[in-house]
Amino acid sequence: MSNMLKGVALLVALVATGCAHTNEQARSEAAFYTKLGISNLVSQNCTEALRYLLEAEKRNGDDAELQNSLGLAYYCKEEHFLAIEAYKKAVALKPDFSEAWNNLGAAFATVGQYDNALTAFDKALENLLYATPERAWLNKGDALAARFDSQNAAAAYDKAISLAMPKPQSRDVVCVAYNRQGALHMRDKRYHLAVRSLGNAVKLCPKYAEPYAQLSNAYLRLGKRKEAVQACDKVQSLAPDSADAQACSRVVNYLNIKGR
Repeated sequence: MSNMLKGVALLVALVATGCAHTNEQARSEAAFYTKLGISNLVSQNCTEALRYLLEAEKRNGDDAELQNSLGLAYYCKEEHFLAIEAYKKAVALKPDFSEAWNNLGAAFATVGQYDNALTAFDKALENLLYATPERAWLNKGDALAARFDSQNAAAAYDKAISLAMPKPQSRDVVCVAYNRQGALHMRDKRYHLAVRSLGNAVKLCPKYAEPYAQLSNAYLRLGKRKEAVQACDKVQSLAPDSADAQACSRVVNYLNIKGR
């Protein structure tokens, strides 16, 4: 090999080594900023989370986990359409990324695109290795309820409950699913079914105020004034400054006056 060719080969090798070093540094910096972004997301510091994650994206935008976290930051800032685009990038980079599919579905549902939301939830559930499918089923129930598909919504909530019940870390899903199922039955004027679902919610999560408020309303519809007042008292005890507590206070006052 001539000296000139040797020189060219050496130059190419040096350039390749330099590029590899630069890429590795960029990935390292992106990982650092991503960790900072996620830490701020956990603390609900949405603006700082977004700031750090955008810095990470500048350095390594082709990372599915980063794009999912970026979507969460946009969603936290109520920039739902930007969140959708970030989640789309995440699942394009990693098609079996169930958490990102679930987040995408939730974002679609937030902007009223329920068909797209249901498609995304189903994509999340296709992955047999998805660790928390109960969360996608819960969200799917909400989307179906928003479309007034009560039968399938109730079934989705049941599925969420059955999957979450054996998992202590998913107890919140069980209670929220029972509460939302109760709300669904209230909307459809199936008050006895509402009492059953809401009763399960407060039994499993006795410090969860919202189902007590709905339970009070259900009891009123069934003419059970004593039980309605007792449920209202629980709301006022658990969340005295909430809108539900204020509404319950008016109900209790009305019932007391009527009962005199």
